[in-house]
Amino acid sequence: MTTADDNQTDVFASVQMLPSGHRVEVPPGVSVVEAALSAGIYVPYGCNNGTCGDCVARVVSGELVTCRHSDYVIDAARKQQGFRLLCCTAPRGVAVVEVQEADDDHLPAAGDLSIKLQKLEPLSDGCTAVKLRCMRSAVLRYVAGQKIELRLPGATPLRVTLASCPCEGLNLELHLENDRDADQLRVLHGLRRGDEVAIHGPLGGAPLPRSEWAAPVLLVAIDAAFSAVQSLLAHLINIDYEWPIRVLWLANPAVGHYRANYLRALGDTLDDLRFELTDARVKPTVALTRLLEDVDRNGLHVYAALQGDEALRVPLEAAAPAPTYL
Repeated sequence: MTTADDNQTDVFASVQMLPSGHRVEVPPGVSVVEAALSAGIYVPYGCNNGTCGDCVARVVSGELVTCRHSDYVIDAARKQQGFRLLCCTAPRGVAVVEVQEADDDHLPAAGDLSIKLQKLEPLSDGCTAVKLRCMRSAVLRYVAGQKIELRLPGATPLRVTLASCPCEGLNLELHLENDRDADQLRVLHGLRRGDEVAIHGPLGGAPLPRSEWAAPVLLVAIDAAFSAVQSLLAHLINIDYEWPIRVLWLANPAVGHYRANYLRALGDTLDDLRFELTDARVKPTVALTRLLEDVDRNGLHVYAALQGDEALRVPLEAAAPAPTYL
């Protein structure tokens, strides 16, 4: 097997990951890492700009060519063995690489990071989006549904689910409730764009939906825990999930269904996505019945982000088997 440095890549190129067997199409000018993340496949990477070497992997067959400059040096012996930087290369034709993807048994390791505040964006009268950006030298690697711990001076550390998609790379999004998370928002409102914020993560994680499941998925959330649903929906879309997707979002009036238009747009785009927006003060039994009336519950996969609301577990577990709580 040989490799070459060349900035020309094929229009119809793809890379297959071993041992998983996942195959990803790689458009011109896009690196293997970028294409994998966009397809919901989480390969190891750190800086994503050719500096750290975390994405080095061995090419088993085919050819990866350079698509951007890198500073990280792979020594001659390893290059001869086929090791390349996946964040700075793309396949010529079809290539096969050996790489350990993040999965249920290999989740990204947690660590301390310093990232930058971009902006605070009101989502509703009771909820605020916190937009953050990783530094290129220290990117948070995570999978859909995972959390971080926000560590702000003068405020209690807060664990919160990431609303962003791992495919967005440097950009992170959190949803904070104005009343519940008042201490953290007070500190954040006192910062300026570009100020550094300390986080620890990623934390937690659940078995991710897989395209080979061939079964419906139900996503349930209360209030700002919808952030978990938003991230998982992005994952399902990226892997071209072909089976029914159902979403139940319970919200108190103060927080509201602040991403209702987002769900409506997805419902117009995806063939079999249905959702119910309900008041969190009302038992969701009727809404669950409507959502699941045409779904085989025996094969149903359920993810629920309930923020510790134990009362909601009873109707949910009566309607759907063995929910995974986020």
